[in-house]
Amino acid sequence: MHEPSPHLTITYHGNKEPDAQRGTTLMDVDVSTVMATRDTVLEMGEVIGEGGMGVVHRARQLLPGRDVAVKMLRTPDKRLANILLNEAVTMGSLEHPNIVPVHLVRIDEDNSPEVVMKHVQGRSLYEMFAGRYVRGEALRSQLEVVISVCRALEFAHANGVVHRDVKTKN
Repeated sequence: MHEPSPHLTITYHGNKEPDAQRGTTLMDVDVSTVMATRDTVLEMGEVIGEGGMGVVHRARQLLPGRDVAVKMLRTPDKRLANILLNEAVTMGSLEHPNIVPVHLVRIDEDNSPEVVMKHVQGRSLYEMFAGRYVRGEALRSQLEVVISVCRALEFAHANGVVHRDVKTKN
């Protein structure tokens, strides 16, 4: 009988030329080092944003090993849980370069959704504008950001989604 390998091989299916010796293997992962319970999949960090119904934490997703943002409710509330879950499903269905991708939706011990998203570094439009008048290249840069937001909204609208909380702080 063949003994199972102690390593889990993750195969890369991209467009790179395969290595003759290793096939298209991207990496070997030692399963004993990645066994994780639901509670250890994310290492929660500091609060990086707050809104009317929830908070956003920076976190580390242990597999595949990346920084993420996790949106969750401030306190358990069934009505708000349904709103957040619907938001996550809607956002996750919209694949567009200017819309933050949803990586995972999980339910916590209070039956509230936790939405794991790509962590995007940067400033809000509110912070970018900050009541200043800008000209030249600074204005061009800010307008490019506004145009990318408009493209995301146009894509959402074309897919039957209306964002009802568009503001510079979002």
